[in-house]
Amino acid sequence: GLFRKVLIVDAENSERQVRRSMRGLAQAVANKGQRDPRDFVMVECTGRIDITNDLVLSRIHHTLDAQQPDVVVIGPLYRITSGALMTDDDAAPVLAALDTIKDRGISLLIEAHAGHAQKVQGVRDMRPRGSSALLGWPEFGYGLRPDPDRENGYRLERWRGDRDVRDWPTTLDRGGWFPWRMGEEEAVEWETRGSPWTRSAAG
Repeated sequence: GLFRKVLIVDAENSERQVRRSMRGLAQAVANKGQRDPRDFVMVECTGRIDITNDLVLSRIHHTLDAQQPDVVVIGPLYRITSGALMTDDDAAPVLAALDTIKDRGISLLIEAHAGHAQKVQGVRDMRPRGSSALLGWPEFGYGLRPDPDRENGYRLERWRGDRDVRDWPTTLDRGGWFPWRMGEEEAVEWETRGSPWTRSAAG
C-alpha cells in the first residue's frame, strides 16, 4: 500500500501543536476511505536537542528500534544542534549523527531554513544557511518559493542537483483537503502519463 510508518522528531513545536496541525489532514484522509493515517505516524516533541550528544542519539535509535519507521522527519536543523553550523568542522558531527539514521535504510526528511543571502538576480537563495557541507550531504535539496503568477502557488526549487533519479513536482498549491497539492496544470500532465503520485498526494 501507499502508507508508510513515519516518525516525526519535532524540536520546535509542542505535541499539542503538532497534533492540532495534523488533525484536519488525518481526518480528511480517513474520510476519503483510506486507512486512518494516525495509525502510521508517531510524534516525538523533544524541544531543542543536540543530536551529536551520545545520550540524545541513543534515545532516538531506541525509538527507531521500538517503532521501526520507514520515514523520519526531523528538525528544524538549527534546533537539533548545539550551535550554528557555519563551518565544515561544525557541520561534520551533526551530519555524521544524521547518517546513523539514514544508514538504517530509513528515508530522512530534514527541515532547514534558508539564509537571507540573495543571488545576483536579487532573489533569495534557497540553500540552507551555514556550512557548504550542508549542500553536498543530502540526496535531494529543495526549497519553496512563492509563485507570483499563481494565487496560493509555490515553486519547488532545487538548491542542489539530485543525486538519484526521482519524480518531483515543480509546482505546489497551498490549500484544499490536502494542505499542499501538486499545481493543477502539472497534476493533469502527470495524471495523463499515469503517475501514482497525483492520485496519492495531489488529492
